[in-house]
Amino acid sequence: MREKWQLEDAPEINQSLRFQGQYFDTESGLHYNRYRYYSPETARFITPDPIGPAGGLNQTRYVPNSTGWVDPLGLTSISPAY
Repeated sequence: MREKWQLEDAPEINQSLRFQGQYFDTESGLHYNRYRYYSPETARFITPDPIGPAGGLNQTRYVPNSTGWVDPLGLTSISPAY
């Protein structure tokens, strides 16, 4: 028989911060990312990229490569210099 490995009376912790500085909006269930909202259900932003065509063909994605690029303000993609 497998035992539970958790505290029975552990307090629940609500954390509103998400990846890349996003803030979780409890009323809408969306993640606020300064200039647009991200839907965790669809794994996409719900509005087009505010930088327009400079953001690429897919206007609802985060960055071209999320393992190597960042977009802290939602206005540009930055590739780290290695």
